[in-house]
Amino acid sequence: AIRAAHDLGRIAATQQGGMLYTTVVNVESFPKDGLHIAGINSHLETGTSVTLCGSAIDIEGWLAKDPKAQRINSNHPWHHPAYGDICPAFLPMSSGLPNGACTFVSTTSGGSIPKDRIDQEHWHQWVSTPTDLPGAMQAASKVLGTDRPIAVIECGSHPIGRAAARKALSPAAHASSARNGVPAAAAIREARASLAAVGAFKPQLTQALKEALPDIHFDV
Repeated sequence: AIRAAHDLGRIAATQQGGMLYTTVVNVESFPKDGLHIAGINSHLETGTSVTLCGSAIDIEGWLAKDPKAQRINSNHPWHHPAYGDICPAFLPMSSGLPNGACTFVSTTSGGSIPKDRIDQEHWHQWVSTPTDLPGAMQAASKVLGTDRPIAVIECGSHPIGRAAARKALSPAAHASSARNGVPAAAAIREARASLAAVGAFKPQLTQALKEALPDIHFDV
């Protein structure tokens, strides 16, 4: 999971652009004005809270005309269909995990998926199609209270995603795989600290980080 999160960041860096979040009335009207839906954040009485992605020029154009829109601190259009031409060579995340040990929730499908389906095709869809945050959080919340640990494939590090995860998964441990604008080493230290605070993976996490990311040097 650590390796996958890091590699997704490398893939995102291959495309330049930007992101914003706002509320729209008709999700079906996109793509619109050069922007695509990057994710569904929540369903509101006034419309649907969404994250939009596209070129830097199109992002600036939308921000200029939409007072509700807020810029996301990102130089990459995460979940843009342009990533569909990139096929990451991810391996299934089933190695070393006993059956029933975890429930995996995909923000792409908005539901739980078998561990042997977290493969190259899964990540290909994840990086190039919109996320369904409400569906994923609903699926994750159903698992809480059971005896099974849960792993959520988080959809990003922008404030709406973090706030939704905290609300839906409390009091479960959670940590984003990245923080926009924060160097990788600092983001990993922050994630490790938030997990260690609740005793999650504390004895094994340091070694896992070193094995997964040998090219990044940081003090843990």
